[in-house]
Amino acid sequence: MARGRITVAAVLVLCVATPRASFAAEWKRYFANGSMAETWDFAVAHPLQYFLLHPCLRGDPEDRVISCPKPAPPEDAERHAHARVERRFIGLFGAFKTYDVDYFLPESAAGPGPHLRSVLVEEKPDIFREIYVARKLNPNAKFAPGEILQINGRPFLKQRFESGSNGEFYDDYFVASKGTVELFDMGLIYEAADLAAPQGKVPWHAWSRFTFPDTWRVAVASDEADCCKGVITVRFRLGDTRASVTSAKYDPSADAVALNGTR
Repeated sequence: MARGRITVAAVLVLCVATPRASFAAEWKRYFANGSMAETWDFAVAHPLQYFLLHPCLRGDPEDRVISCPKPAPPEDAERHAHARVERRFIGLFGAFKTYDVDYFLPESAAGPGPHLRSVLVEEKPDIFREIYVARKLNPNAKFAPGEILQINGRPFLKQRFESGSNGEFYDDYFVASKGTVELFDMGLIYEAADLAAPQGKVPWHAWSRFTFPDTWRVAVASDEADCCKGVITVRFRLGDTRASVTSAKYDPSADAVALNGTR
């Protein structure tokens, strides 16, 4: 399972002599390819219709969230034009309306759709930011409907991706911060569990449970044939945009089976 901090392969920033306070809020778009969000780029504002087409038909030829051949063969263009796109209102997230957008891609080999999940945030009337894109790679994978949770009186936007492999699932959480919506960084929690695991064993994320606002419990395994023995309990605090860890402890006698299917 992919874990850790969000990374960017390369970002070119043009600096001009303008006071920082004059810059608009910075929106980011996060990508999850078969796991939790790992990379990001900048989320450019567009009207809704821009996102309600096959991703290869978006008006900006440089904005491609999947591989699109250039030029597209005529048969691809025909299939793209008839791609099915479904939009679902998640709810109000602070001042923002949020939506799941699911794409059924006729060219996908990853089983029945949807094959791609996008999350849109309405920044202004008919001006949207795409903050999350998740791609289905396994025919058995699926996207859970986005939901808004209240944790300590604060809203969190949750996206769950089930990989379709060994019961693995990946949760990403977003928070409203400084006029934008950004990914909440859980990386230190997962790192603490890795460090607390006994030698030769790893946290088994398919059997895990968050109990907000301060606890994550995860089963421990050496491999699929030896899952699972014992539980790691990580205690944490929720900050503005990231969690900090207060403790992480492995208990070999804890009932790991109780975490199976507790999603």
